[in-house]
Amino acid sequence: MIVLATGANATYMPKITAYLNSIQLNSNFDRNMLIFVGNGQLPELNIECYRLRQEAIGAPAQNACVQHGDWLNADGLQLEESDVVVFTDGDMFVQRGMSDKERGALEKLGDGDVMVGANQFEGQTLLQEAHNLGFTGKPWHGMQDEKVWRMPVFNTGCIAANVATWRNLYEQYRIEWQEFAGCFQHYAKQQWLLSYLINKGIYNIKKMQFTFHLHNHGQALPSGASWSVGRNALTYNGEIVLFRHFTNNGSAYTI
Repeated sequence: MIVLATGANATYMPKITAYLNSIQLNSNFDRNMLIFVGNGQLPELNIECYRLRQEAIGAPAQNACVQHGDWLNADGLQLEESDVVVFTDGDMFVQRGMSDKERGALEKLGDGDVMVGANQFEGQTLLQEAHNLGFTGKPWHGMQDEKVWRMPVFNTGCIAANVATWRNLYEQYRIEWQEFAGCFQHYAKQQWLLSYLINKGIYNIKKMQFTFHLHNHGQALPSGASWSVGRNALTYNGEIVLFRHFTNNGSAYTI
């Protein structure tokens, strides 16, 4: 089964409305779900909604983001270990249904496989991302090897893996989080730690295609990306992108 999931707390709900509407309109994933973070009243939605209680959060983030795997602890959430979950940020828009080719690539993800894409640009390193995040200089064991700083950073706002792999990644993240959290000032420090863990050699990294997920976080879009006026959609090499990310930065799109 292929599952699309995202998360939000009560404060973020107004910002995620457009994404949730696009899921209802365009998604053909087998299941679509929102992980609601916090103990407030669950929102009424036309997709599955599960509560992640505050006390069930193992690695709390300052912006309540649970992309690192805390979503696995949501009340009543039932998944098979072989189910593939695409967990995304909330500043997304689903522009079309998943293609047969994309479904096939997701179905092939086995234990240890993680599908993820580049961050600001292909080849961006953890060292470069550290400067973006306000590195505090706090010592942490994972930063002692020079090779770590040369590792690529990923955009972890869209990760695909089966549930068994997600559990392993989350457990590693939870163990490291308390000592790591003070290394950076910016809330996106989650992305640095996730990228570090994915790069450690335990996982098989599968490249996420730009036609699947495309974003423009602080960098020009890759060559081949453009806005199609006629189709009212972000495209890559003429194909409508499945997940359009960071939609409030549309001024960076080319026509």
